[in-house]
Amino acid sequence: MKAPRAVETLVVVNALIFGFQTLVGPAADAEIIRRFGLSTAGLETGALWQFITHAFLHGNIWHLLFNMVSLWFAGRIVEQTIGTRHFVLLYILSALGGGLGQILLGPENSQLIGASGAVFGVLVASVFCASDPPEGKISGPRTGRCEPHLACDPFRTLDRACRPPGRCHHRLLFRQSFRLRHPHFP
Repeated sequence: MKAPRAVETLVVVNALIFGFQTLVGPAADAEIIRRFGLSTAGLETGALWQFITHAFLHGNIWHLLFNMVSLWFAGRIVEQTIGTRHFVLLYILSALGGGLGQILLGPENSQLIGASGAVFGVLVASVFCASDPPEGKISGPRTGRCEPHLACDPFRTLDRACRPPGRCHHRLLFRQSFRLRHPHFP
């Protein structure tokens, strides 16, 4: 199994950017956050890059540490399960989703920084990836083998993720986890 390179790279890049934020001082850091943190004002001026760049800025060391420790533990599970390319796509889409949620639901004149949206998406995926048996397969006497869970590999089509036809994968996952807790369940 390959080492989770994307997780390592993201942790290092976030740490380096935070180090740079710290070294430039408060005035320059405020300008960096204004230009690269996500805000409605920035988007109105056409700064669409803020949907991604906000995920690499952090407000303080604890903000950075919490996000990176969470990413390290959850991200390694997810990246090993779905592969580096799909992990990076999941991370980016989660960052975009977190930013979009903030723009649509957050206070009007707020500035968003941090990888929390991206890390949250990885955490949610890790719950499903960690609950699958080895190799991301679910098997049982009545269901046969099933493809990796949709949350771990959302790039598969629904018909391929459901086996046999007409039986949704989340029911299979529930049945398998219920059997683990209640061995006499058929």
